[in-house]
Amino acid sequence: MASLIDHTKGIPPEILAKILVLALAPDNPPWLLAHICSRWRAIIFSLPELWCSLKIPSGMAVIPSTISLVSAYLERSRQLPLKLTLNAALPQRLLDPLIGQLKRWETVFFHNLDDEAWRTIFATLQSHSTHFSCLNHLVFRSCVRVPENPLGITFPNVTTLQLASSSLDTLKHFSTPHLALLWVHNSVDMSLQHVCSFLQRTSETITHFGWFSCYVPDLELIALLQLLPNLTELRLDWGSATSITDEFLVGLHSQLTVPCVAPKLEWLFLDGVLHGSPDFLVDVLWSRCPNDGNNKIACDPLRFIQLKPCRELDAEVMERFRALADGGIEVIVFEWPPRKFVRFDPPANRRG
Repeated sequence: MASLIDHTKGIPPEILAKILVLALAPDNPPWLLAHICSRWRAIIFSLPELWCSLKIPSGMAVIPSTISLVSAYLERSRQLPLKLTLNAALPQRLLDPLIGQLKRWETVFFHNLDDEAWRTIFATLQSHSTHFSCLNHLVFRSCVRVPENPLGITFPNVTTLQLASSSLDTLKHFSTPHLALLWVHNSVDMSLQHVCSFLQRTSETITHFGWFSCYVPDLELIALLQLLPNLTELRLDWGSATSITDEFLVGLHSQLTVPCVAPKLEWLFLDGVLHGSPDFLVDVLWSRCPNDGNNKIACDPLRFIQLKPCRELDAEVMERFRALADGGIEVIVFEWPPRKFVRFDPPANRRG
């Protein structure tokens, strides 16, 4: 009988509400906890923050009762911003009530869109483009098939845009005048025409740029970076498929490339096979060191570098990284072996 005792009865409702919010995993629907007891159900139904994230799996999209579920989410979330996942299997009858709450859209994941989904979803969005006042984050996942003719949709307040296993042609359909972050993960094509065009439309606002598991020739990547004069954070993750070459590193050298590429860069993350010279890599970083001692730095100084070179670095190179830290750059290097990150803190970050 002891196992049937509700040990939460003595917990005030407002405290229990906070516990339930923390206990519910992001991908779990709130009704899972609502089945525990009537007290929990009443509390969960009264918490709008639990009903703001709506993801409809493909299998549920064809179930008639799903429309009631969508309506329940929209009602119980009240007027809070929404986080939605829209996929190719989403029929118009489910899309319509979501469009009715367009002003509440904050984060949207477009997943596995096909030609029909592009037509139904974005044709509707195109006619409501003035209502995206809350929309800040856009993510496209597995969106390979893209309409040929540009749709010309403007997202006025979007600051974050990510493409994951999607076509780069997706970018030709949108304008994002206030975009701050653009990440591209494992693109399914390497045609950079629409990327360059997109960056030219948003170059002044982008401060964070990431390119992951996508090979781009060195000179083309440097050309992309030259379109981003206000870039402060650069994340390049080639993994073991491609290399960090001297040709690419020359582009980041503050004195060998004029004008300086990414002149405001402060945070640099490099992950890939170091095909070029480790010493030249350190030389490039020294050219952007805050305290290089020669007063010839042609751009803003680097503050942070994380390097995962996929090769073993000798002791002399590691000592040069330590010297970089003494010069004012926080350095994190992945060592092979012992397969762990080593941190070198600048003097300002050291204790004692």
